Amino acid sequence: MPLDAPTLFFVTIVVMAMISLLLLWVWLHNQSVKTLAWWSGALLLEAIGTTLVLLRGRIPDALSVDLANALLIAACGLIWSGARIFSHRTVHPSFALGAAIWLAACQFDAFYSSLPARASLFSVLIGGYALLTAWEFWRETEPLASRPAIIACQILNALVFFAHSPVLMLSAAPGGAQPLMGPWFTFIALQGTVHNMAAAFLFLAMAKERVELRYKTASRIDPLTGAFNRRSFVNSANQQMARMRLDDPPIALILFDLDHFKKINDRFGHPCGDEILKLFCSVASTHLRASDVFGRLGGEEFAALLPGATAASAHLVASRILVAFETAGEGLALAGLKTTASAGVAVSGVGCSSFDELFTVADRGLYKAKRAGRNRVREDETPFAPVPLRSSSA
Repeated sequence: MPLDAPTLFFVTIVVMAMISLLLLWVWLHNQSVKTLAWWSGALLLEAIGTTLVLLRGRIPDALSVDLANALLIAACGLIWSGARIFSHRTVHPSFALGAAIWLAACQFDAFYSSLPARASLFSVLIGGYALLTAWEFWRETEPLASRPAIIACQILNALVFFAHSPVLMLSAAPGGAQPLMGPWFTFIALQGTVHNMAAAFLFLAMAKERVELRYKTASRIDPLTGAFNRRSFVNSANQQMARMRLDDPPIALILFDLDHFKKINDRFGHPCGDEILKLFCSVASTHLRASDVFGRLGGEEFAALLPGATAASAHLVASRILVAFETAGEGLALAGLKTTASAGVAVSGVGCSSFDELFTVADRGLYKAKRAGRNRVREDETPFAPVPLRSSSA
């Protein structure tokens, strides 16, 4: 079988139909990834449109030119919409605008009889949708390894179609005819096959990476508050302690416990209690640095690790959080509700050469804060001076 444009167009049709069915099958098994359904529909439209293009000269131009190109343009609009859905954005109504513009333009004889006009409009619409698709993936913030590749794939596709019009003009036969047997159409058919295969499999890879990332995140993050869960906080704290060297400043640990939280749940209900927990996390986060580590240890207990903080500075941070939390609770406007917390502070030094020891000292401080009447910050009275946790040569 010769490697000419019609043969490659036929291969493209078969490949697009198969990929469409593959994406549909994957979507039926994981309907949460709605982009799969949109891209499956897009590739099906591309297969139908390409079939009509291949039949040009044997079927009316209204089908092989008007409808065929409208379907190809609409398919690109669906791909763009699928990218928006993947990025948690709504479908923009203009996904069908390109096909409507094409069909409207075909109603004018001057446009329809002009190959340069048709080629230019077709190129701009296809290339524009490809760039919009690339832009949607570019705006995606999740660290997905396949994202740069699919962006490059869409940009390359746009560049090919932007070159479509000038290449057709340069290679057109006398009288403006442009048969499907030309080398440019052979290239377009081959490029279309490669592009659709690459884009589909890159997207499947991206969808898989997102699922893996979310499973990984779910294992590290408390689902209610968005803070580190206990395991992740302790792991991060142990890593911070292990990295300390001889001349490093100390590390401070603050333990928080929301006062009378069980009574809040009993009186105002668990939904209110959940809001209080989220409120505390929001308040605490605004008073912590980007380098600090914050986590929920369980129930109404939280912790913050402050690298490079002294006892005085950690005490000040904890006090500010308690004051801000009490003030924020007043804004809830629930009669009888008072949001306060107690805190214990510890700083690495003598008797605190590991996170477990630091935690024990901070917990003693928290116990003293509760015994002293709650809504206050306390430190363990055992004096200690900063010492290296491990030598720099270790």
